[in-house]
Amino acid sequence: MYYAQSFDNGTTWTTAQKLVKDTAGYDQRYFDMALLKNGNIAICWLDNRKKTKGEGSGLFFAETTGNSGFENEHFVTGPCCPCCRTDLYVDSKSKIHVLYRGIINDSIRDMEHAISSDNGKTFSMPERISDDNWVINGCPHTGPAMTENKDGIQFTWFTGGNNAGVYYCYSGNEGKTFSEREQISGMASRHCQIASVNNAIAIVWNENFSNGNLSCSRIGMEIRNEKGNDRVKKFITSEKGEASFPVIKAVNKNAALVAYTENIKGKDFVMYKRVEL
Repeated sequence: MYYAQSFDNGTTWTTAQKLVKDTAGYDQRYFDMALLKNGNIAICWLDNRKKTKGEGSGLFFAETTGNSGFENEHFVTGPCCPCCRTDLYVDSKSKIHVLYRGIINDSIRDMEHAISSDNGKTFSMPERISDDNWVINGCPHTGPAMTENKDGIQFTWFTGGNNAGVYYCYSGNEGKTFSEREQISGMASRHCQIASVNNAIAIVWNENFSNGNLSCSRIGMEIRNEKGNDRVKKFITSEKGEASFPVIKAVNKNAALVAYTENIKGKDFVMYKRVEL
């Protein structure tokens, strides 16, 4: 993994440099970045360096210092599923959350959450956000996502364990306990993302299905009130399309922007839609 920095609003950029300088670290993947309250940038990623002999990757963390690049990298936890993306989030109290698919007891691949109260120097012991108990000897290639509203940290993820599908839960006490999971969509769904829009919760995902002789994929969206209730579900792309990998971000108190990829006549495009909530 490489990175570059700009200190003049993107007019010029530093020479690209490696994130990891340790020669023992030869495989980095599935990173996420976040802006810290002190103005520095934090990053987490999956790395070949780990503290167990079994399968999986280690989860690492680093941050910039002023105009310096990423420094003080350190191991957070592991083992992690090596092919599911991570999620990094800084909450309103400046606490840093990491979310990833862990490998538990050598065979279970469920989502785990850890939190730092000291700007990433140390993290809490990871806790499963849901005991899905998905036993799989392979990588699902679909990671979790989280956001925050006034009621706490909100989560979404995919699991193939115990009634497969995309799910939602929340924690109102900074990850000490988690609500019971609620299914958003069934086993044909993947790649979910979540955003808080004026305290409402918006979740997007892509859902595969057959339309006659066509194999299609469309982008679904579910909107919940600030308590996680009063669910409104709709699809924002065509029933005959091939849309996948959605991401979502609030643009104001009443709207969100959803970007996704779509294959049109054999070519892949990045598309977006503004959705009024």
